[in-house]
Amino acid sequence: MTIDFTLTLKKHHIDVSSSSGKRYIINSTSCSCLGFKFHGTCKHFQAASNHDLISKITTKVVNSKVTDLRLEAIRKFLGSNNITISDQKLYEIEVVVTRDTLPSKILELAV
Repeated sequence: MTIDFTLTLKKHHIDVSSSSGKRYIINSTSCSCLGFKFHGTCKHFQAASNHDLISKITTKVVNSKVTDLRLEAIRKFLGSNNITISDQKLYEIEVVVTRDTLPSKILELAV
């Protein structure tokens, strides 16, 4: 099979650019091309699967959702202690917090 398109891994999807100028989007379960809609598979999705790109976007989506949940939990915890912090500070705290971090340490990091 001749590949006449390029695949570009993005944060939550894969951009497909064909040599004819057509563009498609691949997510973890489908491609936006007509072939996929009709057949349930296509050369774009197959190529992305063969290059292990599907698992990479799926992992990125899951990791992103986990990070969002952690940020929300930290913000709620600090809010329940009447502490409001900037998004920048929240991201700095999230990077160092683990499941073993004591609540007192999180409060200390916030001030």
